[in-house]
This record gives sequence, C-alpha cells and structure tokens, in this order.
Amino acid sequence: MSELQNSINNTLKVLEDYCFEKNIFSDDWTVKAIRKVLVILKEKFEKGDEINTRILRAMKDIYVVSLRNFEGTEVHGAINKLYKEMQNQYSELDNLEPLGMDFGMGMPI
Repeated sequence: MSELQNSINNTLKVLEDYCFEKNIFSDDWTVKAIRKVLVILKEKFEKGDEINTRILRAMKDIYVVSLRNFEGTEVHGAINKLYKEMQNQYSELDNLEPLGMDFGMGMPI
C-alpha cells in the first residue's frame, strides 16, 4: 500500500472518529462531500485506476471545505497532509480550479 493510500485511509478514519466524538451525523453535507471524495480516491487507488481531473478538482473542494469548517482540528490536519501529498504526486493540482457549485452536478466525479 502506498503512502498516499495510507493517508487516504487515515483521513477517512480521522473523519469518522471526529464525527463520532462531536456527534456530527453522516448526513451533514460537508461530511458527505469529504467522505465521497475520499472513498472515490480510495477505490481508484485500490483498482489501479487513473485519477481524473474532476477528482483532483473535488480534492481542492474538500481542502477548502476542511479549512472553513474544520480548521484547527485533526480532520483539517489529515486533509491538509493528504492534499500536500497529492500535490507532490499530481503537479497539475495546483493549476486546477475547484469544482465549486459544480460539485456533484452533471458528470459524476
């Protein structure tokens, strides 16, 4: 398992633990969005599939959401670490725009 895969798994675990501790339910839109992107990333790596541009843009979205909604928490720390690792592996990530209002609309991630 690669370091990036370990980071994805760790971020999912941190998110679950934080939600349990703070009684944040899984139907919270921010938690659902973060979990959706992380699960897709995890599945892509497990299958050896290519990470497409929409997934990278979605990663930018959850990075911003984590900064706004989870700043100073373990969740933001884990997402920040994962984002930095992804920047190292996917140099195009820096030049992409977040999905923004297009998140979850039209073509699936």
